[in-house]
Amino acid sequence: VGRDGAAAVQAARSSPGQVATLILPSDASWSEGGEIAEPLHVPVTPQADAQAIEQSARILRSGARVVFILGGAALGAKAQQQAARIQAKTGCRVVAQSITAFTQRGRGRLPLEKIPYPVDHAIAFLKDAQQIILVGSKGALGFFAYPGKPAFHHPAEAQVHVLARVEQDCEGALRSLADLLGAPEVAIAEAPKVAD
Repeated sequence: VGRDGAAAVQAARSSPGQVATLILPSDASWSEGGEIAEPLHVPVTPQADAQAIEQSARILRSGARVVFILGGAALGAKAQQQAARIQAKTGCRVVAQSITAFTQRGRGRLPLEKIPYPVDHAIAFLKDAQQIILVGSKGALGFFAYPGKPAFHHPAEAQVHVLARVEQDCEGALRSLADLLGAPEVAIAEAPKVAD
């Protein structure tokens, strides 16, 4: 049990994180305990490819209408701060994918718009995108084969690029890109207060 428990913890902590279920026989709860296993090494989170970072910088410098789609670990506070640097430097649009497991919100976070879930709304939301850069996201995908609707919600002519895959270090990739662009640190503006 100790060995299997350590393997479950290792699997759950491997990037991008996953569910690990350990199923034990019922007598494990009342029988004598086993041996405690040594913790297993958690693999280091893979880094984004340097060429992907350089390509993203070229795209941002091109003057095209660029949309960053953030998902997974890219929706954490530190990654959002790096995305804010890039947005302030280049004027790109930064959005969150439709469905997210977790997004850090509140003071000091980007006021991220999510791609709408309904197909027609999502298509309208992304209609002006010329270049799309994915960070921890699989893209602007539909929920399933909806009759008469496209699977991808971005314009057909828009080019899609990957800065960092879901299992890669999204924050590090965004930081490297911001540094390459010479983007200074920025304070994220407070969201306007809603009247009572």
